[in-house]
Amino acid sequence: MVEHPEYQTAKIQEGVHCDDCGWPIVFFCCNLTQTPYSNWDWWVYCANPTCQNHTGEGIFQNKPRWYKHDKK
Repeated sequence: MVEHPEYQTAKIQEGVHCDDCGWPIVFFCCNLTQTPYSNWDWWVYCANPTCQNHTGEGIFQNKPRWYKHDKK
């Protein structure tokens, strides 16, 4: 299981989900010097601990391929 740092900025991203498993996506502001998070503005990951996207990835302006907006 991947251990993500606990930040006050961590939130469930509303209106998006993981395209691979359908679970919510968590995002947080990378405001500490801990690698690999210190190299990014934001970090996003799937809330499902068994999903391949639970490790997550850093973002600036881009969105990961598995980050899908819910249809309205």
